[in-house]
Amino acid sequence: MQKLFTILLMKSKLLLFFLLSLFVGCTHYEPKAEELECGSIPVDLALASARTVVYNDSVFIFFGRNSNGNSKKYYVADIDNLSEFKEYDLPIKPRVSAIAARLGNKVFMGLGTASRQNSSLIYYYDWWSYNLDNHELDSLAPFPGVDPNAAVSWVDEQNNIVYVAFGYIYRPGGCFHQNVYAYSVEENRWELICDEGNKKRTLAAAGVINGRFFAGCGFNTFNLKDWWEFIPDEKKWIKRADTPSKGRIFSATAVNDNLLYLVGGRYWGGTETSMYLYKDILVYDADADTWSSLGNMPTGGTENLVSFFAKGKLFWGLGQTSDGKYVKSFYYTVPK
Repeated sequence: MQKLFTILLMKSKLLLFFLLSLFVGCTHYEPKAEELECGSIPVDLALASARTVVYNDSVFIFFGRNSNGNSKKYYVADIDNLSEFKEYDLPIKPRVSAIAARLGNKVFMGLGTASRQNSSLIYYYDWWSYNLDNHELDSLAPFPGVDPNAAVSWVDEQNNIVYVAFGYIYRPGGCFHQNVYAYSVEENRWELICDEGNKKRTLAAAGVINGRFFAGCGFNTFNLKDWWEFIPDEKKWIKRADTPSKGRIFSATAVNDNLLYLVGGRYWGGTETSMYLYKDILVYDADADTWSSLGNMPTGGTENLVSFFAKGKLFWGLGQTSDGKYVKSFYYTVPK
């Protein structure tokens, strides 16, 4: 299991599809949708499993990997000119499946994993703040949990808190976790605030919608399609409407007003099933607690991509397609 999961996270998609030929097929499920009408912007950038934030009409891309390994750079472009990314050194350990969450003019980042030459994993517990105005990088209190890989995060702007939930680490007796930690920016302190049962997973999707914290999907030996809202004051989860799919990992999210966009990803049902990539973009309406389909991406199935909403447009891009090729473009559409 460790070896297979390591391959899923770190190795090339060519190897993944060699493994696919060994598995028994399963029925492909994906909501029917029309291909989206969208614009495209070619970029001289290839990354998968990166993290992105938007600040002052610019997009910042941290971490990720390409054919040369994990990226030691971060990348910045004006949203109006995404074809012109500038690269800068990022003086912390390169990694994937990390956290990068913007609170004000700072990005709080860290956790994640990297692979050794023998394919075993290095887990990172470091935690940093990066000032987007003066470019100062500060080392902060390390993450206290045991599960730093492929977690999700939310930002509470009102209370200056970054929440980190779920995650994975390989160890005897358990791999997947359900803990929710709160990081106080003012106190530089972590606190475990919830370990409610039956939520264990990694590679989940998450987003903040008008100050409400949502997460779901992911993987805990099998893909999950459930969707939850976390209530920090009560330290509990509330069940919300399931996503209309068999579940997914390696997807991206973007939020605008009361809507969350769930973009692409992979279905993987375990070692006895086949795998496929999603090409759809789902829309979650937090007010109505309903899901719908926005449409299909023109690139087809894509995973480990990034997405953000800015200037009235939904953007997505980078990542990899089913043949392992890196997507060197951004796409955008104006949701109706």
